Amino acid sequence: MSSCTKACQHEQSPYTPPDWAKGLAVIPKTRIKLAQLPTPIHSWSVPGLPDGFQLYIKRDDLTGSTLSGNKVRKLEFIFSEVLDQGCDTVITGGSLQSNHARATAVVAKELGMDSHCVLFNKDTDVNIEPKGNLLLSRLTDSLIGLIPQGNLNDAFNVYSRIFTDLSNKLQAKGKKPYVIELGAASPVGCWGYIEAFKEMIDQGLFDNFDDIVVCLGAGGTACGIGVANYLTGSKLKIHGISIGMAAVQLSLHMDEELSALGLKHPDGRTIKTAELMDLADEPGLGYSLTTESELKLLTEVSSSTGIVLDTTFTLKTYQHMMRMMKETPDKFKGNRILFIHTGGLYGLKGLDETLLTSKETNKVHCIDDFVTV
Repeated sequence: MSSCTKACQHEQSPYTPPDWAKGLAVIPKTRIKLAQLPTPIHSWSVPGLPDGFQLYIKRDDLTGSTLSGNKVRKLEFIFSEVLDQGCDTVITGGSLQSNHARATAVVAKELGMDSHCVLFNKDTDVNIEPKGNLLLSRLTDSLIGLIPQGNLNDAFNVYSRIFTDLSNKLQAKGKKPYVIELGAASPVGCWGYIEAFKEMIDQGLFDNFDDIVVCLGAGGTACGIGVANYLTGSKLKIHGISIGMAAVQLSLHMDEELSALGLKHPDGRTIKTAELMDLADEPGLGYSLTTESELKLLTEVSSSTGIVLDTTFTLKTYQHMMRMMKETPDKFKGNRILFIHTGGLYGLKGLDETLLTSKETNKVHCIDDFVTV
C-alpha cells in the first residue's frame, strides 16, 4: 500500500494497535516505516553517578541518519495520514535548529512532497549561514520562513495562526497542505511513543526499570510514554523535564492531546498530564542557550562514555536528572533509571564557535600530536 507521488523508499501498511491501547479515541489506520527500529537499551556509566542508582539509556538518537532522533517515530504515523489524505505539501515549524523541521523536510522530499518550515530565531537577519539541521532542511529543498522568537509559552497559539494563514495561501494556489504541529505533538503523533513504549516492554521495561526520564519540548514524546504507561498499569514513574516552555503551560497543550485521545478515568473524568508524570522545568539561560558549565558537562559525558548529548534538550534533561539524584532522590520510584536519548546531534553544528571558544571545552579543537608517515 502506498500513495507516494513518485518512487517511494518507505513501506506503508495497515496498523494494528496494542490490545491495551485499542480503547483510545484516535487510532491511526496506517503506518509508514521510516525509523530503524528497535533502538537499543544499555547501561550508561556516567561520571559522578550517585551511589545506589543504576542508569540506563534508550538510544533513540540511533533511529536513522538524516532521520535520527525521536521525531521520526511520530512522523511514521503523521506522514502515513498525509498520504492517506492525498496531501502534496506539509507545513510545520520550530526553532532555527529544529530537529523536527529537519526530519519533516527530509521525509517530505523522500515521499515526493513539498515542505514549508516556519522557524523562529532571536536574530531576524535572513542571511544566516546554514549549519546543522538548517543545512539539511535546505539541502532537501524545504521552503524556510523566519519569524522572531517571542514568548515560548505562547508558541502553540502563534504558530496556529501562522499555519492557518500559510495553509490558506497554499490552497488558493491549488496545493493540498497538511499542517504538522510543533514537534509533531498531536494525537496521531503521540502514537509514535505509544509504540515506542510497547517496544520497550519487549526489551524488558517492566522487569528492569523503575523510572523513565524524558525531555519535554512540545510534549509529544512524553505524552505517548505517559499514556502507554497508564494503559499498562502505571508500573513506572515518568519524569518529564520541560525545556523552553514552562511545564505548567506546556501541560495545558498536552492535556488537549489527552482529551482528544479520549484517555479517561474509569469514572469518566478526563486524565490530566500531571496525573501521568512528574513535571519539572530546566530552562537554564533560555531555549537553545548554553552555559560554560553545561558545555563542560557535555564534554565530560561524551569523553567518558562515548554518548553525545544535544545542548538544547538531552543535556539539560541529563543535568536536571543528576541534580535530582543528588538532592531529591526520594522523587524517584526506585533506583533503576531509564533515560530517553531523543537525539538532536545535528543541532551541535550550530555550536561550532561556542565550543571552540569555550575555556571549558577547548579540547574539542586540540590536536594531540602529529604522526609521521
